[in-house]
Amino acid sequence: MQISEIEEKNLIQILEKICTYNINFFYFADSTGSLNPSRTKKITKTIKSYWKGDLGFHAHDNMGLAHKNLYTAIKYGVNMLDATILGMGRGPGNVKTLELLRYLNISHGCKYNVLPIKKLTFNSFTTLKNKYKWGTNKYYYLSGKYSIHPTYIQEILNSKNYSNKYILNIIEQLKKINARKFDPNNLDIIKNFYSSNGIGKWSPRNFFNKKNFLIIGGGNIIKENIEKFINLNKENLNVLVLNFHKSISEKLIDFRVSCHPLRITSELNIYKNKKAKLIVPISSLSPEIKNNFKKFNTFDYGLQIIPEKFKINTYGCILSAPLVLAYSLSVCAAANANKVFLTGFDSYKNTKTNFNNPTRKIILSFKKKYFKNKIKLSMLTKSGT
Repeated sequence: MQISEIEEKNLIQILEKICTYNINFFYFADSTGSLNPSRTKKITKTIKSYWKGDLGFHAHDNMGLAHKNLYTAIKYGVNMLDATILGMGRGPGNVKTLELLRYLNISHGCKYNVLPIKKLTFNSFTTLKNKYKWGTNKYYYLSGKYSIHPTYIQEILNSKNYSNKYILNIIEQLKKINARKFDPNNLDIIKNFYSSNGIGKWSPRNFFNKKNFLIIGGGNIIKENIEKFINLNKENLNVLVLNFHKSISEKLIDFRVSCHPLRITSELNIYKNKKAKLIVPISSLSPEIKNNFKKFNTFDYGLQIIPEKFKINTYGCILSAPLVLAYSLSVCAAANANKVFLTGFDSYKNTKTNFNNPTRKIILSFKKKYFKNKIKLSMLTKSGT
């Protein structure tokens, strides 16, 4: 595993130890897809100088080099090969069976019948690949280049909520830590962006004269119906849009709300162009992020990240993660809201089978602890009712 990260002297020590045991074969893997043909050649030759038995190599295609690396390994002594149809595998995938068989037929005089694999590839697996989207891309390429475990990229892409700039920001942060092995706790690297006790400089309590709120998420809405709802209720309604979603007419938005530092930095230029009023935990952010807001029309409601904690205060809140829905609901609770309407949250379903859905968990937590008998929380349909 992760052969690309091992120093030659350590590899030799391992080989010397292994050779003292009765082992049938030796297999090495490029777990992060970081190898190139030159490094593959050196590693294979080192292994072959000690190990005389069958030798296998498992390649990952993060940087599009899986086939070149495997062919290089074959040239220098690897005789156990693995591949999957269309490279099917987690994240960037692996060596493609059809291409490997063709290579062996042309370069090594083998006589494999590729027709059955070809039919299977184009009849069935092309559809599967389009559905599950395995295979290398620019993010997996960077994970290979910087020895970042591909599961990080897979987890980020599976969320389907992040912009290109946002993902590149996360990769930039993962470069700074030891991300060769996957640790789900490292996905919380955003905690390192927060530098205070979560106390901001602005309190929603005495600021909002209107006591009803509409929070618009990034999901599907029927724009005309929501705008009609806003216009019918505008005398007593504050409209909060989460992050930068192009959901409704800009003139109907009272505030945009953002709290995740990587998302904030990736969308700064958009906010500048729109001159939006922003509710952002500025005091809680690290200095390098804080400096970007000097010319913004911002409202600083603080945020502190503490695992398993949940508390709403006058000038800030404590949450277990920087989730913008939870942060915006905290603003509403701190403002002593009467009613809070939610729309654009497609993932919310009030069913037992969906209990672990993050959006649903947030809403239920607020209903139980802060909104019960105090604030009415309602989910609007796409029709605005």
